[in-house]
Amino acid sequence: FSTHRAFSIEIERRHASIQSAMAPFLPLLFAKDQLIGVDTGEGGFDDALDAAGRKLESLAGGAYTGAIRNLQTFLAVGHDGGTGEIVMEHDRALIDWPDAARQAVYGRIEKVLIEAVRATGGTYVPNPATLKLLGGNIVTVHPLGGACMADERAAGVVDDRGRVFDGGAAGANGVHKGLYVLDGSVLPRSVGVHPLFTITAVAERAMSLFARRPPASLYPRS
Repeated sequence: FSTHRAFSIEIERRHASIQSAMAPFLPLLFAKDQLIGVDTGEGGFDDALDAAGRKLESLAGGAYTGAIRNLQTFLAVGHDGGTGEIVMEHDRALIDWPDAARQAVYGRIEKVLIEAVRATGGTYVPNPATLKLLGGNIVTVHPLGGACMADERAAGVVDDRGRVFDGGAAGANGVHKGLYVLDGSVLPRSVGVHPLFTITAVAERAMSLFARRPPASLYPRS
């Protein structure tokens, strides 16, 4: 199982935004940025006073004023260790990944983002949701793995066409008829870039092969 934190060594050229439903909570969420953030400005009393004024403006007037109005969100993609596991607890699938947030890649990513923020003289604030106080959870928008693609059932869940291996069939490559998985879960590891096109390419290839030789049951004889 692979995940992406909300940062990246190679920052993608795409816009990011926080859901508008979160807007009322942002001023309070970022009010303590001096405790968890890195101020990259020139420093000094005037700079600190100006920053405090903008924070108060956001607290009084809401997320569309003051400091929060100028908030820039960074999204990122990087290679994690991929050592997490999906485990079943009764009828729930849970992620077991000890120390996931402390992998070295996140430290390298953070250094790059701090330099990016320094160009504007802003304050770099890591995602508040990753703080221990708020649970310390890593955020992902593209969970990968869990039904990994492999050459045989001993090494994965699906073959290169997304067909699910049949554990009861003879041989190592027997598959369930008509049962496919073709989303991000078939990727066996992080890909280091935004995975959208990789997921799409794998699915399109599988569908093109499917179209060449579809199951006979799709076209029953009259």
